[in-house]
Amino acid sequence: MANIPLMKCGHAAQGINHGQPVCIVCYGIFQGADEVDHNPPSLGGRMARCTYYPNGGKYGKCESPQPSSTKLALFSYRPEAEFDDYFCGCWGWD
Repeated sequence: MANIPLMKCGHAAQGINHGQPVCIVCYGIFQGADEVDHNPPSLGGRMARCTYYPNGGKYGKCESPQPSSTKLALFSYRPEAEFDDYFCGCWGWD
């Protein structure tokens, strides 16, 4: 996916189901996981922080914060919080 859509559950799409984007974190659990948000919020000026910040990771220091983007791994828009969430890889990818 060149342009990764934000889903109505608040996460960036991480997969495809029957040719349509889907949030694999929420699919089957929360509403909106298979619905693209066609009126997404502006992420300009927002920052995202790794969910493991400030503890760092087992493989090194967290690479956070970063400018909010649906291209960040496991990105989650959190309008109620100061920072959005993502995973920087500090605990590995397995």
